[in-house]
Amino acid sequence: MNYELIYNLLKDDKRNNKKTLDFYVKNILKIYNDFDNKDITKLHIQDFYDYFNLHKYSNHTQKNKLISLYVYFDKLGIDNKLMADIKTSIDSLKDKIDEKYETHEKNDKEKKELLTKQDFKDLIDSFKPKSKTIKYYNDYHDEIIYLIGLYHYYYPMRNELANTMIYTKPEYNKIIPSMNVNYLIIDKINKKLIYIMNSYKTQKTYGSVQYDILEKDLYDLVNKIYGFLKSIHSNILLVKIDGTPLNRNDLTKLFKVNYGFSTSMIRKIFLTDKYNIKDMEKQALIMGHSINQELKSYVKNK
Repeated sequence: MNYELIYNLLKDDKRNNKKTLDFYVKNILKIYNDFDNKDITKLHIQDFYDYFNLHKYSNHTQKNKLISLYVYFDKLGIDNKLMADIKTSIDSLKDKIDEKYETHEKNDKEKKELLTKQDFKDLIDSFKPKSKTIKYYNDYHDEIIYLIGLYHYYYPMRNELANTMIYTKPEYNKIIPSMNVNYLIIDKINKKLIYIMNSYKTQKTYGSVQYDILEKDLYDLVNKIYGFLKSIHSNILLVKIDGTPLNRNDLTKLFKVNYGFSTSMIRKIFLTDKYNIKDMEKQALIMGHSINQELKSYVKNK
């Protein structure tokens, strides 16, 4: 069994994009490999349960692998008890996952390893530069390490800051904004920042998102960074020493090297440290998804 053979079998299904098909195929190939290339269509549902238990797969992973099998078997034209059992198992796993989301329960591993918001804030503060001005790129580099931590503490996005231009409000009013770029705007009259998020993962669902940033420490930091960027004639918020923009992968690496984890973990820290659903609803738009997605994406079921 090979990748191309399975991919070609599944690709006619217009409901699935290339990324989803690739995910299905890789799941199916791994299952074939783990079962020593036996005819997996002849197996029983208990064989897959035993396989999942052996590998200690989470409910999420079990569900995803069963969905991959269901799509594959369906394209093969299989309609037997195994297919019915797979469908029943998928529904059962969904119920288990939803039940945990509704209670917002954390498992033992998360309770042990997950930082609190206060832990994260203490870590961010350890990166706060002492200088009042930015003269050189090395100083700027230190400031942006602090910036990405502080910004994500208040506004736990993904990596949208890597695609952000910075302007004062009068400057912004003179340009033609691009829907492929995010904008951080300094409103000096009202002593606040405005973030316009046009380019992010779920933009097609939620459209352009705009929100005010009222935190004084963040406002002061952004003004400080803006002053340096103006001195090097740049409106790119995050730049390398050669003046080229940091891309999202660069930002991910920068964050992980300095803070020890990814921006995805910050979102998880933020959401699992919330006290009530209303607080989560307040942040859902900033994070680029619905309240339902907040619950379903960041409280992992291991």
